[in-house]
Amino acid sequence: MNNKEIFSTEDARRIAIKRVPKLIFDFVDGATGREDCNERNQNSIRELKLQPKVLKNVQNRSLKKEFLGHFMEVPFGIAPMGMCNLVWPKADQFFARASIKHGMPVALSCAGSTSLEDMFEMSKGRAWMQVNLSGSEDWFWEIINRSKKVGYKVLIFTVDVPQVARRTRDLKNGFAVPFRLGARQIWDFATHPYWSTLTLLNGPPKPMNFITSETQKHFDRHGCRGSADLDLLLKLRDRWPGTLIVKGVQSEEDAILIKETGAEAIYVSNHGGRQLDAALPSIISLKKIR
Repeated sequence: MNNKEIFSTEDARRIAIKRVPKLIFDFVDGATGREDCNERNQNSIRELKLQPKVLKNVQNRSLKKEFLGHFMEVPFGIAPMGMCNLVWPKADQFFARASIKHGMPVALSCAGSTSLEDMFEMSKGRAWMQVNLSGSEDWFWEIINRSKKVGYKVLIFTVDVPQVARRTRDLKNGFAVPFRLGARQIWDFATHPYWSTLTLLNGPPKPMNFITSETQKHFDRHGCRGSADLDLLLKLRDRWPGTLIVKGVQSEEDAILIKETGAEAIYVSNHGGRQLDAALPSIISLKKIR
């Protein structure tokens, strides 16, 4: 595929539908329930209107930004996403290279398909680490300690997934980690030979921060994460010496409480509509919290 084929997100999505197995495409593209929240997220962005202003000398313009003590070439970053290498082999490497090229951070999910040590090296230190209670509390603190040892400066603590929500497309497609192959899944992979061949050559992706763990090797995607509470956040603030961002905040009251714990930033998010279908669009929550 030539990059000249992609001029918009719609182009990228159209190409991905053809190139990636339905099982994988729906895992990325899908949301929870009827996917109303996902639709509201997109519509609310489209409905935003901007007021242009003129007669300003903008010949020498720049998107550079300093954020939380980090110099960024563009005011954007790559969000933490689990098991990216499922979508395409070496996807995490592509993200790392993009973070270097565009001078922006790349956040690694604790359920990522690359270890936190490798991602930090691949991104030349631009990586930010995301963590939640995907495993035991011992595993949680092990990840924190590993991140400190490697040199991560920014930690993102995700708090809006007490339990992975019921995602209809994944259930219909029989999506599971690791893969559970039945006739439908085999046919899906067979009809996408390029993806399947590359995935076989590179080896099936694995949740590497579990594989490389000393305390917990098994990743239970549907395990309960509901024990994350204010006490855990306070302990984390005490033990993490760098910048702390709390992700998945949608309530003004929660935002104020989190600010009082000493967190440097609040990541307003409804998880892309993947957790609560009745949630407000993130851009609306952002306005209220701001």
